[in-house]
Amino acid sequence: MNEKFHSQSTEHQSQSFKESSEERVPNDFQEQRKSAVPSLLENEALEKDIDWFREKYGVEIEFGEKEKLEEKEGFLYKPASLKRKTELLSSIKKEITKLPRKLIEKIGLKKIVIWGYIENEKEELAGTIKIYKGEMNIAWDFCFFHELFHSIDFQTGGHYKKVVSLEEMGERAKTIKKNREWSELTGVYDHKYVQLYDEEQSDYFAYLMNLDKGGEWYLENLTYVNKRNKVHYKKVREMKQLIYEWSDGLLDWEFWRDMEKGAVGENY
Repeated sequence: MNEKFHSQSTEHQSQSFKESSEERVPNDFQEQRKSAVPSLLENEALEKDIDWFREKYGVEIEFGEKEKLEEKEGFLYKPASLKRKTELLSSIKKEITKLPRKLIEKIGLKKIVIWGYIENEKEELAGTIKIYKGEMNIAWDFCFFHELFHSIDFQTGGHYKKVVSLEEMGERAKTIKKNREWSELTGVYDHKYVQLYDEEQSDYFAYLMNLDKGGEWYLENLTYVNKRNKVHYKKVREMKQLIYEWSDGLLDWEFWRDMEKGAVGENY
């Protein structure tokens, strides 16, 4: 009996070791293969999207691969993971289809650089845009249209044309009357998220371009700041009129109605 038990026990231990050793070696290799396959697929998807941006809109896509500090502007850029690159580029691809190539070219967007993190003086930023170079640096998709509007603002007589340098923009921009007398709708504008009129206008444009999603967080942010809905809706009307004129009538009132319905996209 003892011998039988011992025999069974030894056989069980031997088989257990055999199974564990067989599982351990191949599984390590299998796990490597499993993790490698999505990476290859993601890289392939990235390449396709990069080609799509170039062919459809004439926009180059780059990925920040090394941490970069721009001392003059005070911006710190950190690279994104492969997963983040894939997600962000896919999302921006959906967003950019809301505008025809004609308007993207008018905006002057030539390059989008994707990052995992952007910081300015210890404050996280969603994105930045270098208007003269047509280069957008982006870490969060919700700021895509916000950054685009800065270029529109420049073209429609915004404060970028009225200040000598970026360094002077801070205080002087607060006293400059915006195009279409935007500042007179609320008087002095000051909020922890937005302290310049052009930043508020950029948020309104982003809000309108996200109406298909209910405006996301922009609606809550903007109505909170303006407190009274009638002021908010005045600004919505002003922004729609500004964009109508800038786009030579392409983005009209029907466009915004279709945006709310979720009908604006690649085949619009």
